[in-house]
Amino acid sequence: MKKFISALMIVVLAFVLVSCGGGAKVDGKWVSAYIESSEGKMKMEGMITLDFKDGGKGTISAMGFEEEFTYKLDGSKVTLTLQSEGDVTGSVDGEILTIDDGSGEKTVFCRDLEKFDMPKDAKSMFDM
Repeated sequence: MKKFISALMIVVLAFVLVSCGGGAKVDGKWVSAYIESSEGKMKMEGMITLDFKDGGKGTISAMGFEEEFTYKLDGSKVTLTLQSEGDVTGSVDGEILTIDDGSGEKTVFCRDLEKFDMPKDAKSMFDM
């Protein structure tokens, strides 16, 4: 009987872990790595910070400016709603978050710049 209960508990625990593990995770802080546009890639190392909080809310900070946003996560797709910009969409792939502003410019964020592998063709803003 003890073996049956133990086996049943393992099956229930495995089910709970699988059912809770779906979709990407965005909670916490993300820092900008680079922006990609038709002109190429420009390093933005930490100039923009996204802080995703519980309840579908967050804060964006850039060069002394701060604005709250709401967000929705659907699998790996994230939609941010900012009062100043409206809706912007993006996608999460592991430790990389890419936001598309709708005009052909994409901002790539990561959780930790020290561990991020910056593309070799990303230039400093002074080189552009």
